[in-house]
Amino acid sequence: MDFLWRLFVSKIKRNGKGLIDFDRMKVDSLVVAAYTSVLIGCAIKESSANKYALLEVPGWNVVPLIQVLDYFIVCHEEADQGRTVTEDFIGSLTEVLSLLKELLESGHGGDTGNIRA
Repeated sequence: MDFLWRLFVSKIKRNGKGLIDFDRMKVDSLVVAAYTSVLIGCAIKESSANKYALLEVPGWNVVPLIQVLDYFIVCHEEADQGRTVTEDFIGSLTEVLSLLKELLESGHGGDTGNIRA
């Protein structure tokens, strides 16, 4: 879990307020960060041991995972306009996004400090 978190953090760009600056992110970094969010979400869904291992990772914070995955979903929906992205694909991403939001709401979101969802 530590590796996935470090990979995710290495791909995001933040502004002066600590929020993700999507305008400064390259497309390939966004894709890697989004799919890393999905991998983390799936890992904690499948195993409570993974969830608790993630909570022990220094600097762990679910908020940027939520921000990236939400942005990624919106980009897909806007680019696709109902033509090629299947409902199953968006549904799967949305399911993981909901799981990450539940983690935040349950108080297991990590060090959310000054970062807003």
